[in-house]
Amino acid sequence: LRLERVHGFEAAQPEGIVKFSLAGVQLKFVAQADGERLTVPGRMGTGRCILKVPSERYPGLPEAEFAAMQLARSIGVETADCRLVPVEAVDGIPAELLAHGPTVLVVDRFDRQAGDERIHIEDAGQIVGAIGERKY
Repeated sequence: LRLERVHGFEAAQPEGIVKFSLAGVQLKFVAQADGERLTVPGRMGTGRCILKVPSERYPGLPEAEFAAMQLARSIGVETADCRLVPVEAVDGIPAELLAHGPTVLVVDRFDRQAGDERIHIEDAGQIVGAIGERKY
């Protein structure tokens, strides 16, 4: 942390970059689970899950993605562990980004290190060659 004057007051300011992604249809954040709560580390943090917030443009998107993951799992497709969590359990995201639905989708990360080796994961779009704009 560094100290900085903000509106006439000295305040601690975290260093580093803000971590979020605009890729894909849904706004996503890296998050850290802490019991029943989720915290989005705004700067210099890491997380073990991806948090996908509700969408104004696509109502019910977290719930639809959760249902699709459960359907895939029910027919034997190996999927990431995921769950729906009430928006009230999320810390570190402005309220206006959580205002478009009752739940967020939390997907446990599996694309991380395995010992000294990074695990590469492809999504269905990559497998069939649909990347970039072709993905949607």
